[in-house]
Amino acid sequence: MLQMLRQAAGTWVAKLLLLLLVASFAVWGISGQVSSGLGEKVVVAGDASASAVDYRLAYDRQLLALSRQFGQRLTREQARSLGLDNQALAELVSGTLLDAQANDLGLGLSRQRLAQIAGSDPTFRGPDGRFDRNTFNAVLREVGMRPEDYLRSQAQVAVRQQIVSALADGADVPDAFFSAVALYRSERRNADYLILTPDALPEPAAPSDDELAKWYEENSTRFDAPEYRDVSLLVLDAKAIAEPDAISDDEVAAEYERTKERYGQSEKRTVQQILYSDRSAAEAAFAKLQGDGDFDTLLADAGRTASQASLGSVAKADISDPAIAEAAFALNGIGTTGIVEGKFGPAILRVTEVTPASVKPYEEVADEIRGEMAFVRARNELLDRYDAYEDARAAGDTMAEAAAKIGVPLRRIDAIDSEGNGRDGQPIADLPDAPNLVSSIFTAEEALENPAENLKGDGFVFYEINAITPTRPRPLEEVRDDALAAYQSEKAQTAVADLANAMQQRLQEGETLAALADELGLATQTATDLKREAENGALDANAIEAIFSIPADAAGQVQTANGRSHIVFRVTNVTRPLASSAEAVPANEREAFDRAVADDLLRQLVDRLEAIYRPQIDQGAAQRALSY
Repeated sequence: MLQMLRQAAGTWVAKLLLLLLVASFAVWGISGQVSSGLGEKVVVAGDASASAVDYRLAYDRQLLALSRQFGQRLTREQARSLGLDNQALAELVSGTLLDAQANDLGLGLSRQRLAQIAGSDPTFRGPDGRFDRNTFNAVLREVGMRPEDYLRSQAQVAVRQQIVSALADGADVPDAFFSAVALYRSERRNADYLILTPDALPEPAAPSDDELAKWYEENSTRFDAPEYRDVSLLVLDAKAIAEPDAISDDEVAAEYERTKERYGQSEKRTVQQILYSDRSAAEAAFAKLQGDGDFDTLLADAGRTASQASLGSVAKADISDPAIAEAAFALNGIGTTGIVEGKFGPAILRVTEVTPASVKPYEEVADEIRGEMAFVRARNELLDRYDAYEDARAAGDTMAEAAAKIGVPLRRIDAIDSEGNGRDGQPIADLPDAPNLVSSIFTAEEALENPAENLKGDGFVFYEINAITPTRPRPLEEVRDDALAAYQSEKAQTAVADLANAMQQRLQEGETLAALADELGLATQTATDLKREAENGALDANAIEAIFSIPADAAGQVQTANGRSHIVFRVTNVTRPLASSAEAVPANEREAFDRAVADDLLRQLVDRLEAIYRPQIDQGAAQRALSY
C-alpha cells in the first residue's frame, strides 16, 4: 500500500521478507502451541506479541485485496473457504517472531526516521506535492487503519527489514562458483549409441499355468480393484450459470456496434511517401507533378526507389503521423495527394493499392457475442449464487435441493478412483481442477457436507460422497489377460536389461559398438555436440545424464524414461573450454542462485526463531477478533 513497501519491493531481500510474512503458513506452518488465556493477544513469542487488532488489520488488508480481485466485497464465509483467516494468522506469527528477535537485539527506529517514512510516501501528498495530514488521515480511514497503527506497523516493517537485510548481506554466490557452473554447462560430448527395445528380441515364451499363478501370487496387489467413490458434484463457475438466452437481441446488437472492429479488418492502403526539406522544394516537386511529371519522376529526382518510399500496406491507425494518415485515406482510391504538412516536414503521397474494410455480418457473430456477454454477467453473479447455495444448505436443504434453487445442475459420478478414473480405467471427463478435487474427494467422509474447492478465483466446486466401495483383491481368472500381458512385458524388459548389461560389459572389454549392432541386426546412431540438461532426439534426459557421467571413450547403458527401452552407448569425444567467466551464466540465473542461498538462510532463521520463542497462539482471541 505504502511507499516504503513499494521501495523495498524492488529488492530480493524484501521479496523474501514479504514471502515470509504472507506465505509462511505454507512454508513452515503455524506449529506454535495453541493456548488460551493470552487475553487479547492473539500471538505471543518471547516478549513480543500481536493483538486482536493486529490480527484484524492483517485479515482486513488481505480481505480488501481479495475483494478487489473478485470485483466485490467477499463475505466472511467466502473468505474462510479461501483460507484467509489462516493466511492472516500465519503473517501475524511470522512478524511476531521477527519482532521478538528485534527486541532481543535492541533494534529500533527513531521518531525522526518514522516521520521521514510517512512524509516521503506519495500516497499522502497534497496538491502541492508535499505531505498533507488531511490526505494522510483520509487514506488511512479508507483502509481501516488509525495513524498510530500505521506508524507502529511501519516501524515494525523497518525493524524486521533490518534483520532480513543483515541476514542476507554478503550472501551473494561468489564468481568462482558461477565460473564452475559455466565450465560445467559448456562441456560438449559426442556419442555413438543403439537403442534396445523388446521388439528387437524374441517374444518371451508363454508361461505355464503354474508359473503364471505363482507370479500372480507375488504380484497380485498390482491388480487389486481400486477403491471407488460415488460422488455428487456441483460446479459453480461462470460457464455453469451463464444464461445466453437472458441476453436480449437489442443488447447483443448494441455490443456488436460498440466492438465491431473486433469482427473484421480495417481498410488498408499501400502508401508511398516522399519527404522534402522545406515547403519550396515540395512546391517545386508538386508543380512538376501537375505538369509532365509523375510520382515515379519525383522518386527519381529524390534519389529514392519505390520500396524505399513505401510505408507498406497499412491501416489508418498504423500511420503514426495523423496528417499523413488523414491525407492518405482521404484519397478516393488510388492516386497522389497534394503537399501534406507532416511531423517531419512537407510530403507528397501516392496510394497504389486499396484493400477495402471487411466486417463479419451481425448474424454471423451474434451467438458468439451473446455467449461472451452471458459469461461476463455470470462472473458478476458468481458470489451471489455461492451465498444463495450456502444459505440453502444452512436452512437444511439437501445438496440437490440447494442446487435446484440456484439453477445449477448436480452431477453424479457413480464411480471414481483415486487417480480420477472410472471403472473402465479411463479418466473421468470434465473434472474441474482434477488433481486437487480428486485428492479432496478421497480424504472426505461419506454423507457429510464438505467445504467448497476453490477454482483459483474462477468459481467453486461443492461435493458430497454418496457411497464408498473399498478396494478388494481380484482372483487371477478375473484379470487373466491383464496379468498375462504384465508377465510378458516384465519378462521382455528383463531380457532387454540383461542384454544391455552384457553389451556394456563387452564394450568395456574392447569390442566395437558396430560389431554388436550387426549381431542384432540393428544400426548404430551418432549424436554430436551434446549438452548437459538438453535432450537430443532419441536421447532423453536419462541418457544425456548417463553420457555425461562417464569418461571419454568409456561405455555405458541406461534405461530410457519410458522404462521400455535401454540405450547402449560409447562416449567418443569430450570438449571442454579452458576457462569461463562468471558472466557466461545469464544474469537472471545468477540472481536465482543468490535468491536460493538467501532463501535457505531465511528458512533456517525461521526454524531457529520458532524453536527459540515457541510462539503461542490463542485461537479464541483470533476468533473474537473476527466477530465484530
